[in-house]
This record gives sequence, C-alpha cells and structure tokens, in this order.
Amino acid sequence: MRDFITPHGVRGLRAGQLPRSLTGQQRSWKSYTKRPLKSIALALPLAVLIIGAADNVDLPGPLQRFMSLLDITGNFSTWVAFTWQPHLFERWAILINTAFYAAVLFAFLSWQAHRPRPRLSGARSLVGSARLASFTVDDPNIPALATVRDPDEWGQLLEPLWGSGWKDALREVQVRPLKWHRAKRCTCEIDLRTDIVGKVYANDRADVYEVMQGLKAAGLGREAEFSIPQPIAYLPSLRLLLQEKVEGPTATEIFLNGDSWQRERTAERCARWLARFHAVAPRVGRVSDVGTILSTCERRREFIAKQAGRLATQSQQLLERLRVRASSLGTIPRCCTHGDFSPGQVILTEGRTVTVDWDACRIADPTRDVATFLVRLGQLGLKRLGSIRALDGPAEVFLTTYLASGGHSQVAVHLAFYKAARCLAEARGEVKTKKRRWRKWAEVMLDEGLRILEQHKDQLPAGVPERGRESFSKEHI
Repeated sequence: MRDFITPHGVRGLRAGQLPRSLTGQQRSWKSYTKRPLKSIALALPLAVLIIGAADNVDLPGPLQRFMSLLDITGNFSTWVAFTWQPHLFERWAILINTAFYAAVLFAFLSWQAHRPRPRLSGARSLVGSARLASFTVDDPNIPALATVRDPDEWGQLLEPLWGSGWKDALREVQVRPLKWHRAKRCTCEIDLRTDIVGKVYANDRADVYEVMQGLKAAGLGREAEFSIPQPIAYLPSLRLLLQEKVEGPTATEIFLNGDSWQRERTAERCARWLARFHAVAPRVGRVSDVGTILSTCERRREFIAKQAGRLATQSQQLLERLRVRASSLGTIPRCCTHGDFSPGQVILTEGRTVTVDWDACRIADPTRDVATFLVRLGQLGLKRLGSIRALDGPAEVFLTTYLASGGHSQVAVHLAFYKAARCLAEARGEVKTKKRRWRKWAEVMLDEGLRILEQHKDQLPAGVPERGRESFSKEHI
C-alpha cells in the first residue's frame, strides 16, 4: 500500500497540538520512606525553636502566650499538677514536641502528595517527560512502537518521502509518548526539528487519515476558524499517522480554571465548531443506529453486573428505560459524527478552534456528539469541581448555541436518550478502570442517566408503556 503525504510535508508546520497532561510517574516506596524522615527533620528544629522561645526569650505578651501554647508539654504539665509533679514532662519536652509536629507535618505532606491537581499545560508536561525519559511505553501488541523509537529506522523509512535534506533531522528524531491506549494505539510527539504528532496503531487505520483528508477538503483546513489537525502522512508499514501539532489550551483547562465568562465563551466556540462540522463534513465512516447503541448498552450492562454486582440493579433499570425511550425516537438525518466529542478533544487558539482524535468517526445521529459533550462536562464538574451540576451554566450555553448555529431541531427531543446512554457508557468506563472512587463515580453516572430519563418522560407519546418509570429523586453533590 502506498504511503500518503501532503504536498508541503512537515516544513509548513509551526503550530502544535496541546496534549493532555501526561500520566504522572508512579510513586515508589522511596517517596513514602522520605516523607516521615522529612517530617522529623523539619519538626526537630521547630520543637527546639518553640521551647527556646517559650522558656528563654522575652517576647511581647501576646506572642509569648502564643509560643507557650505551641509547646505541647506545657499543656501536659498543667494536667499533672494535681499529682504534685508539675514538671514531670519537662525532660521529654523536645521529644514530645518533635513527635507531635512530625505527625502534623507528615499528615500535611501526605495530603499534598495525594490531593487532586489540575492538568499541567502541554509545554510543562512535555518538558517534564523529556527530563524523565525519552520513551517509556512498551506494548508488544503494537509492534511498530519499537521501530518508531529507533532513529535509524526512521531515516530509512522517511528519507525517500522527504528527500535527503531531512537525513540529519531524521537521525536526531526524538519521540515522546503523549497518550497510550493499551493494545490499540499510542499517540506520540515527534521532534523532527519541528514538532508533529504521530499515532502508532495496533491495527491498520489508513481510514483515519482518509477521514481527516476529507474533512480538510470540506473546509476544516488549517486556515479555517473551525478546523482539525492537518494530516501529513500515513505510513502503512508502521501503522503510523502523522499530523499537525496545534498549540493552545484545551476546553477542559478553561472549564476548570477560567471564570464564568471564559467558560461560556468556550462553550460557545465548542458548539459552533460542532454545528459547522455536522453541516459540512462528508458522510464517511461506519454507520451507527439506535439498534447498535442498544446492543452496546446491553453489553455494558452485563459488564457492570459482572464486575460490580451492587450496581447491577441500577444498570438494568437504566437499560430498560433506554429501550422504552428508543421506541419513541423520531427520525433525524444522519451525518458524520466525531464519536467522542468532549472538552478534552477541543483545542482553542487565537482565531482557531481545533478538534482532535478522529479514531471513532462514524455516521450517526448528530445528537450523539451533543450528548457526549454535555455528559462529559457534567462528569468533569463531578470529579474536579465537586458537583455534577457545577458546569450546568456552560452546558446550557453549549446546547443553546448549537441549536442556534444550525443544529437540527430534533436534537433537543433525542437528547435525553443519548445522554442516558452516554451515562451508562461512562459508568462502565469507571468500573473497567477501577480508579480512585470508581464505585461512587459509576453509581452517580447511573443515577444521572435515570434522572435524565425521568425528567423527560413527558416527551414520550401516548401509548408508550411506562415500564421502569418509578420516581427517582436522588441528589448528586
């Protein structure tokens, strides 16, 4: 199969895709050993300072009382005064104060080490990864990864495409992993004097390159306000897709760290991008209909019931209500959909909104993309801001802007079904990964799916059975 390449190659690339934060380095046993030692090292001089200041230094009255309160043994001496031994603990003062403040410092350092942190910017992520390791991913299910890591192999494979002028650059190639899906694909940053993004697939995915070429030709090119990363080449021998690297914050970063105006503006840009994409994108990719979605939901319910039995009842109720809702859906023209449209996939630069990751592109109901974005937005608020309702304002702006920008009016009617189906998908994802608090997150997503269908049950036409419509009023905080 012939390798694909754009006429301008890599020379025309200047911008870059801002990756989501790289996976943090796994904490080793050394970090847990250092923490108590560091606590003791800080607590000992603190205890000496407190005791010395409290007993031997003349300070202003309020400060002197405060230092005396910090001396823990002073409190102990008061308690044992009734035994006529008021100075019993003085000889142990430094040891007792050191132990107390070491415990306090250890608790504080442990909290600092485990507290949630916002994702790093792309530049900081890549700098940190470059210091730690040039390439740390090793997946035997993606055999081309070994070739991608070898500069000599790069020279042999790419020099015929880009000419001998790239010979030195190819030998100096640096590859850094950005995102790894085990046994499926690994997205990498490739430094060839200028940065590009490469995806190494476990299976041949020339179709992704063809989809991106079609979108570029449809008006989502590099110079357009609403665009995609520009495809550069697909190398079948490596199962490697090369594409433009776009610099800028993701919508996720702005939703987490921006003010209300920035969040609403970001929601508008995301909605306008999606409406434009649905209007102009060529109909390419696999076809997904309601029957396919229900079959997928059934498999997800079985997985949840098998892996998390306590959630089996909720997932079964949600599946039953989805079947009822599916029977009442009207017709809506299918179009090309992203398949995984979410705030983390949208990069915002000055004058340009770019959506990445085209591996799940397919022909489907446009409501699917809208629902995915809204559910992921709620999930982002739940995990990072403390409430699934935290980003309801930007969510409302997104939906209103999408419909006003040319979105099909039937999307609002189909939205409850697709949002509930996406909630089931996210619950299954939590059960599969089993990350911290996974059971709580999965339960909340299932409850949210039930709440959405209960809230919109009045949209069902007369005669539709009300199976599984019992009232549901659980709050999510």
